[in-house]
Amino acid sequence: MTARSLCRRAVLSAVLALVVARTSAAQQKLLTIDDIYDPQKRANFDGHPMTGLAWIDDSHYAWPREAATGDGVDWL
Repeated sequence: MTARSLCRRAVLSAVLALVVARTSAAQQKLLTIDDIYDPQKRANFDGHPMTGLAWIDDSHYAWPREAATGDGVDWL
């Protein structure tokens, strides 16, 4: 192996390690039964984006949902 190919492999390995670390850090909350079935907490798993979703920054968003009382909107 040449020095160039070794360097290329080292860079590729470093980039791969960073991507894996970034991906695993994004998964901060475990999925619970309430996330699936509770009508108030239910997550939408149909593959379509939520309506009214507004991104605040790279990891936070605001999402309007019908209030539990039936009048108005709760912002999550």
